[in-house]
Amino acid sequence: MAAKRDTSVPAAQQAHYEKLIGTLPDIERKGKALPYTSCNGHMFSFLSEDGTLAIRLPAEVRNLS
Repeated sequence: MAAKRDTSVPAAQQAHYEKLIGTLPDIERKGKALPYTSCNGHMFSFLSEDGTLAIRLPAEVRNLS
């Protein structure tokens, strides 16, 4: 029997997110139901219920066009 998951995030997307976060040893995955990362109290990545990854980039990078 499979273990009960505490999240509605699709398993495949959650596994990819965990792998991505694992490449950054100084970053801790937070959030039980909806995983996210933060630095100095500012969330910079988030995995939504439907498995969509959101990443907040610094202003100087966001404004490149």
